[in-house]
Amino acid sequence: TMKKFSHVIEAPQGLHARTAGKIAAAAMDYKSSVLVGFRGKKAQARDLIGLMGLYAEEGDCLEVEISGEDEAEACGKMKAVMEENL
Repeated sequence: TMKKFSHVIEAPQGLHARTAGKIAAAAMDYKSSVLVGFRGKKAQARDLIGLMGLYAEEGDCLEVEISGEDEAEACGKMKAVMEENL
């Protein structure tokens, strides 16, 4: 089963390089696939340029999908990173 959650961006600067870097670094700690979606586009969370290419801003809602052997742990970590930084 895949884990999913939504996150509304609260940071005034949106999904910028520093935050995308923190998300990518957290995703690299896990074997699971972590996809971040916005407005019909999806990016691998490990892909810094792909994340920035979503052009998500304050108030936008990101959809996160995680699948793989450590998806439960990855889901908890990704939620925490996004809540702290985004």
